[in-house]
Amino acid sequence: HVAQAILLSLKDREQLPYLALFQAFEQSLSQKHVMVTSVSPDLKVLFSKTGFTPSVMKSKAEREATIADFIGVFDANLGVNKANYYIKRSIAQNIQLSKNGERSGNVQITYRNTSKKDSPFGGDYKNYLQTVLPEEAEVTGVVINGVAQTVVPAIINARVYSADRFVPPVGLEVNEETRFGRHIFGFYFIVPISQEVKVTLTYKIGNTLPLPGDFTYLLRVYKQPGTDYDPYQLQLTYDPSFRLIEQPPFASRGNHSLRVTNDLTEDILIPLTFRKD
Repeated sequence: HVAQAILLSLKDREQLPYLALFQAFEQSLSQKHVMVTSVSPDLKVLFSKTGFTPSVMKSKAEREATIADFIGVFDANLGVNKANYYIKRSIAQNIQLSKNGERSGNVQITYRNTSKKDSPFGGDYKNYLQTVLPEEAEVTGVVINGVAQTVVPAIINARVYSADRFVPPVGLEVNEETRFGRHIFGFYFIVPISQEVKVTLTYKIGNTLPLPGDFTYLLRVYKQPGTDYDPYQLQLTYDPSFRLIEQPPFASRGNHSLRVTNDLTEDILIPLTFRKD
């Protein structure tokens, strides 16, 4: 319906601002407010390479990096409302890069539900959160509002959980799966009206390949399609035997550490080059 309204509006104009339209469309694609796909296999591959589809292929820089890391935070509103309109979300990530290339760290997602009892289509935000990490990742803990959660496997068989005598397991039900080289960690929780909820996941990622004298580390932070500009913050610390010799201009350097503060207007790529002393 939105597309039809736009086309009708453009049809009635005598002169079209083609350049402005192209720039707006290009920006919507890069910021993932518009996603495209095709039934043609060739076009589908082309769109995937450019990042214009929900399925994103690795870039050339990611394929060539010694360590290619990534993270994605994806939410789905399961409530019969529009509470996600009122949600303000921010993401803070900490990564420790060890001498052998292993990573450990945590990501904290803060949700603030700004809706009130009289907000149109507001209400409790019933959220299913999926965190996407590299295939080798192992999530070691979940904390919600400062309370460590007891993680149990989610019951996803409809015949089981719809049975009359079904008793839900005690703890936070988590569905873990690996798809297309990605470890997906998903669970459900609620952000009540006018409240804030902080969700923290701790994880570790092993590394079996020896690091050369000079090596590259590339972190990709995925933006969720259709979301606003979530604030993102990274604090990366690395082993004292590493010397950081190249970094992006938007990153600030500390003592064996790096800090990035940015908005997720689009996917963020953070390429770093290290030298082993």
